[in-house]
Amino acid sequence: MKLHHAMQFVKYVSPRLGEVDSSENRFNRILGVHINGHDTSVSIVENGQLIEVIEFERVFREKHYRTSVLHPRFSKILSWMFDDYGVDPNFDAVAIHIHYFGSESREYFEEVQRSAIEQLSEYMPEAHYLQLNHHLCHAASSYFTSPFKKACILSIDGHGNDGSALGFVAEGNQISYVRGWPYSLGRAYSALSNIIGGIYSKDGNSAGKVMGLTAYGSVVESWKEPIKRFILSYQGIRSEFSPAFWEASVADGVFELPGFGVIEGKNAFDGPESVNSQNFATTFQACWSEIVQDMVRELITTTGCNDVCIVGGCALNAATNYDVLQLPEVHDLHLVPHPNDEGLSIGAALYAYYSYQDIEWKGAEERYFSPYLGVPVLDSDELTRFARERHAQFLENPATQLAELIANGKKIGVIQGRSELGPRALGNRSIICDPRDPEMKDKLNNDVKGREWYRPFAPFVQEEKQQIYFDLGVPSPYMSY
Repeated sequence: MKLHHAMQFVKYVSPRLGEVDSSENRFNRILGVHINGHDTSVSIVENGQLIEVIEFERVFREKHYRTSVLHPRFSKILSWMFDDYGVDPNFDAVAIHIHYFGSESREYFEEVQRSAIEQLSEYMPEAHYLQLNHHLCHAASSYFTSPFKKACILSIDGHGNDGSALGFVAEGNQISYVRGWPYSLGRAYSALSNIIGGIYSKDGNSAGKVMGLTAYGSVVESWKEPIKRFILSYQGIRSEFSPAFWEASVADGVFELPGFGVIEGKNAFDGPESVNSQNFATTFQACWSEIVQDMVRELITTTGCNDVCIVGGCALNAATNYDVLQLPEVHDLHLVPHPNDEGLSIGAALYAYYSYQDIEWKGAEERYFSPYLGVPVLDSDELTRFARERHAQFLENPATQLAELIANGKKIGVIQGRSELGPRALGNRSIICDPRDPEMKDKLNNDVKGREWYRPFAPFVQEEKQQIYFDLGVPSPYMSY
């Protein structure tokens, strides 16, 4: 077992990790691992190509599946992956992202790191082990799937060991830190649901839920200045790359909205149904988006690159992505289906292949890559039994017959092939129905999904017919706009 780091490294590392000349060790098969946090995943890269991603929420049927190296769940993951699912453990390298906070002690981090490598090496004793920073993994997952040979990269989320909002420049096979911003846009957006009230999530992060509410209100211009100050007050994590610091008490910040009154912490409004809460959400979204656009402009000016990648959990904000796409300074924008932490294992593996080994990167040949790189149907035997017990009809012409069912108002569950990457349903694990029915959104939310009335769904069409129905101007294969 050989232990070494990959150039950009976390501040605290195990003394057992040392420099190794990568020219002597060609890594053709690499396992990327994201552990010790939410959205746990592993990814396999062979000869520079991403061939499979296992998102464990799909395996164990728990949204945002969270684990810790020091918890029995981690050994459960390894046992399932190598013993049950049958992943070949003959990897040349294992690139690890361990979610870790600057507030945690050096001793705790080294214990986590030591335990992770010890457990992984039981299955892969001959592999080289590398560890990478949070936002560097995000950046690599975006850049090394893009058509760009040079780009600037904005990585924004709640927090990582190297900050909460980071800018990079990438050229060829190298990705370099450019700057960090001191605020956490991810934490700020999560606070929006707390302020409105009545919006809850089991995993404690309701940003994805409240995003849907922002489409229902109007922007109140007099509210924008105090809301912007509130967003920018959410500090991130201090690192050598970012000047931020952890400031948990800011969640209880107090500010005043002209014509409304003082906002104090949680449940300032009467839930999502009121006009004021909807206007607040819409104004918040507008302010948040303007801040992101300013960051992109600054990054373009600093790097001289107008081909842009945006990644991190905040890149799931489709409205802001569209606003960035419209900026005259932006020549091209690359987005991925896995911008959240599920993509960290992808970035770790791709960075280990291209950057660490100094292998030439020419840009991806295809403008968009297939997101269908997840696990196959894991319970196909059970699915067959389920169909037989209910005397299911096997269709001779599925496309035509399903289209007829949909046109007649039926809701269809689609399970086919390998699962899509990321949190958006892109056709292989999806519910499809007729969008022409104006009540269909409410029917799905109430009768099928059991979720809030304001949560949206995305219509989809054949790419060649996109311009008939949408004025987007560019394809959106990952539901990114």
